[in-house]
Amino acid sequence: MNLNKRLILYNGATLAIPLLITILIGTLLFILSPYIFGRETNYDSIKKLSEVNYELMGANSEQLVREPELLLDKAYQEYLAAKFNAVGANVVIFKNMKVMFSSKKLSKIELQKCQEATEENILSSVVKLDDSSYFVKAVNFKFSDGEDGKLFMLSSIEGDGLAATKIIIISAVLFILCYLITNVYYGYIITKRVTRPLKRLQEAAKNISNGKLDEEIYEQGEEEIRILSKSFEEMRLKLRESIEIQIKYDKNRTMLLSSISHDLRTPITAIKGYIEGVLDGVADTEAKREKYLRTVYQKASLMDEMIDDILLYSKLDLNQLPYDFRKTNVYEYLTDVVSDYEGILIKSNISISLINEIPEKRYIMLDANRIIRVFNNIIDNSKKYMNNSAGSIEIKLRETKASVIIEIKDNGKGIDEVVLPNIFDRFYRADAARSNVSGSGLGLAICRQIIEGHGGRIWAKSKFGEGTSIMISLTKV
Repeated sequence: MNLNKRLILYNGATLAIPLLITILIGTLLFILSPYIFGRETNYDSIKKLSEVNYELMGANSEQLVREPELLLDKAYQEYLAAKFNAVGANVVIFKNMKVMFSSKKLSKIELQKCQEATEENILSSVVKLDDSSYFVKAVNFKFSDGEDGKLFMLSSIEGDGLAATKIIIISAVLFILCYLITNVYYGYIITKRVTRPLKRLQEAAKNISNGKLDEEIYEQGEEEIRILSKSFEEMRLKLRESIEIQIKYDKNRTMLLSSISHDLRTPITAIKGYIEGVLDGVADTEAKREKYLRTVYQKASLMDEMIDDILLYSKLDLNQLPYDFRKTNVYEYLTDVVSDYEGILIKSNISISLINEIPEKRYIMLDANRIIRVFNNIIDNSKKYMNNSAGSIEIKLRETKASVIIEIKDNGKGIDEVVLPNIFDRFYRADAARSNVSGSGLGLAICRQIIEGHGGRIWAKSKFGEGTSIMISLTKV
């Protein structure tokens, strides 16, 4: 339930509940009055009290307040006395504590009792006069000359009237108590469901502003506050995620700089050495100079490849490289890949083949330009680490219910199973021998970034001395 509806309900309940309780208790008192008060209460006694109160309200009319001198007029005094007498009541008019008119003869002591009764609380407005019980009410006003005036109304409540008066008084007090208790209760509920959640949100906002993003914000309270809490929680999570990403990026940059410095130092040192050899005349023949210059060119090309890989990886890592996904027949695409590599690999005495275990056409969404980089890196790795005189690379195509599985398997030296989970990390090399192989050390890390950018998964299986399989899973269309 939203806050507006709940507040309307609470306001209605604040009046309705006390009223219902008062009616219920008043009815029970009315029924059980012979046992509680020793006197039976009937409709006529309650009607009489209502008529007396009505007449008193008439006496307290706006006209009387504007023209209090009417009460000093004999004719009006007789008129009031007749009206109150008709409902079994008497009237007394005071001016500056002096009796100006009284329809019932009262002593000073009795008048004092009436005065005290009207000045105290509602439970004390019943007085004993001449061994009879009277219900007393008063109206205060001022005469035009500034003197205080007061109009007393006395109604006999002997017999059933006394019980009816008590029922009315008890009901009135009960209504006021229930009203106050209901207000306090619903005030507590509103505080619990509105004020406390808002205070917690205030504390959460303060924590967020101070950079404390680990405390979860729970959805509590009314609908609007829960929605607000949810928004705060989403904001907290996004802020924490952005900070974690920033920390990750900072760490990546530091690691990249460290690795770049280390990996570029070797070719740069070699280039400087060969150039110094040419300048110092060590390369004193044309053949030596050509050899030195070719080596310098190869090292510069390696540096260019490394820088290209580093830039590509950085863009992939920062999600700055857009993808152009297109629906592609996976078998036809792999056929083209195998065809392109056949002529290149045969020079290194390595064969490449495609084995299709899918009987029908299957389509995937891929960016051909990015995926070809994956195959280039994997096949180049197989070529670099091939220690078999008759090398072979097999690309197997199979499927599961939801995915297409591409396996690129070679019969090279393989990788130790202990280090196998790390080969997709940046700049990771499985052994010392690999560190002597040219490359940036980012090839498989780039492959993982591209495959994950396609919503897929890449992993490896290998046994040292038996070869390596790189597995790629891509979702079918």
